[in-house]
Amino acid sequence: MNSLDGVARVLVIADDRETGAQYADALATGGYTVTQADSFVETLGTSVPDPDVIVLCDLAVFAYPAQQAQVLRVSAEMTPDALVAEVHRRLALRATLNATMAQATQAIAGSRASEGPRNNRPPAPAKSKMASSRL
Repeated sequence: MNSLDGVARVLVIADDRETGAQYADALATGGYTVTQADSFVETLGTSVPDPDVIVLCDLAVFAYPAQQAQVLRVSAEMTPDALVAEVHRRLALRATLNATMAQATQAIAGSRASEGPRNNRPPAPAKSKMASSRL
């Protein structure tokens, strides 16, 4: 999550303000910090922080340079409660992935530290039996 308080931020972009408000209200009730906009352009130049998830309601493809947030497209039949569950699932999966990667990195660093310094010289070539019999 991007926020310091541990609460995920969700940006809801909906052409229809009423439809967007239903989803935004459900997400806020689910414990998320929600910002609603009619378009992405509306959020440019404002103090809207980078969202963890962007929810699109009946909009075209959405992407911008350096975008890190997941984009979730709301289908016409998706209920506000189903949206909250899907946002939660995606954020939980990302948190689990990040935790797993951090543990793996720590385990690798720990095993390298316990091995001590490495010998970076290549192994000596093996002597053939013929060469050793001449000596």
